[in-house]
Amino acid sequence: MDRQILRLKTANLVVGTPGRVMDHMRRGTLKLDRLKMIVLDEADEMLSMGFREAIETILTDTPEDRQTVLFSATMPPAILALTRTYQKDPVLVQIQMRQETVENIEQVYIDVPMGRKMDALNLILRYENPQLAMIFCNTKRMVEIAAYLDRHGFMAEGLHGDMKQSQRTKVMEGFKHGRTGILVATDVAARGIDVTGIDYVINYDIPQSSEYYVHRI
Repeated sequence: MDRQILRLKTANLVVGTPGRVMDHMRRGTLKLDRLKMIVLDEADEMLSMGFREAIETILTDTPEDRQTVLFSATMPPAILALTRTYQKDPVLVQIQMRQETVENIEQVYIDVPMGRKMDALNLILRYENPQLAMIFCNTKRMVEIAAYLDRHGFMAEGLHGDMKQSQRTKVMEGFKHGRTGILVATDVAARGIDVTGIDYVINYDIPQSSEYYVHRI
C-alpha cells in the first residue's frame, strides 16, 4: 500500500480492481476530479462477480465530461443499464471473434460412471504422472478436491475467488516454482495466469461456456 500511495502521486494511468480503487479513494490517495477517461475491462465479468455497487460508486465520483469505455464479451441487461446511466451517445463496436483451441494441444475426454470421478482423477494422475497440472472445477466447494489429492500423496493446492489476495499469490508462487505440482482452481485461474511447463489441464467439471473451455486449456 505504501508503495502504491507513493507511485499514485505521479501516475497518469492507473490500473486497479474496483475494491482497491475505492480503498485509495477513501484514503484520499487517488483523486478522480481531473479524470479524462475510465475503462471497465471485462465489464460483464465484474458485474457477475458482484462489483456493480463498487463500479457505480467509482463512476459517480468521476467528472461528467470524462470518456467511459466498456469492454465486455457479452451485453447482458446489467451492462446495457450501465451504458444508459453513465454514457452519453455511446457507440457500440462489435467484433466477431472465433474461439479456437490451439492445434498442438491434445484433447481427450473420459466417460466416468456417476460418483467415480475422484477415483478416475486419482488413476489418471498416477498413470500420467505430470510435473505440473491444473484441475478446473466450477465452484469453490469443489476445490476440496485438493484436500482429497493431498490425502492420496499428491502435492495439491486449491485456488478460488473467496481467498485473500495474499493467499492466492502464495499458492500461485508455489505452483509457478514447482513446489506444488497440482493446482485445483475455479475459473479465477482461467485467465491471465503466466505459468510455463504445464503438462495437463483437467476439466473435472465441464465449464459453463465454450469460451471458458478455451481459456482454461
